Amino acid sequence: MFGRGKRIALLAVAAATVLGTGVTDAAAAAGFTVTAGSATSGSAQFTGKPAGSPSPVFKNLSTGANATCSTSTVSGVMQLGTGLPGANLGKIVGSTYAGCVLNPSASAVTITQSGSVPPWSFNAISETGGVTTAVVSGIVLVVSSSGCSFTLAGNADATYTNSGGQLAYHYAGHALTVSGVTGCSGAWTSGNQVAFETPAPYIVSTPTGPIVII
Repeated sequence: MFGRGKRIALLAVAAATVLGTGVTDAAAAAGFTVTAGSATSGSAQFTGKPAGSPSPVFKNLSTGANATCSTSTVSGVMQLGTGLPGANLGKIVGSTYAGCVLNPSASAVTITQSGSVPPWSFNAISETGGVTTAVVSGIVLVVSSSGCSFTLAGNADATYTNSGGQLAYHYAGHALTVSGVTGCSGAWTSGNQVAFETPAPYIVSTPTGPIVII
């Protein structure tokens, strides 16, 4: 595996390559090592649930509106091995959202992961001190309530922390875009940029043990 200094240099060189998803492949040459407990090769299926509530939160950066959920789940698969590229290191195959409310109307809303698109990609960028910075690409969510419906699509910033197996979304420049709006009284408009955040991170586990990325 590359030393940390060499990894940083490789990230700078590889930043010129762009994935088809629109995410800069700054991690393609980084050489990540990923294990899941006793499993060191192949892949590992994982599941996770937030450690608290509300989580997640979708913040409309354009209007100030938001949608919050009391809880959610996530499931996917992570590649295992050594010298792995960061691009498509993992996949988010499924996610569910419960107790969701659309604000400022305070109306109940359903949020579902679109089943008509490929799984979301977990693209690792760098790892420092047991924390992996990543971009999750290919996100498509369908938001629907009695008076407001729209689609969210795009990429989100994320981190994975080895200690406690914590997967968290946060805003660091990558956002989801609103489209296909019906109703919503101007609170959600096509083209709005939305931050995908999890104030309480997902606690991720696999059948063979915790995922560790170095």
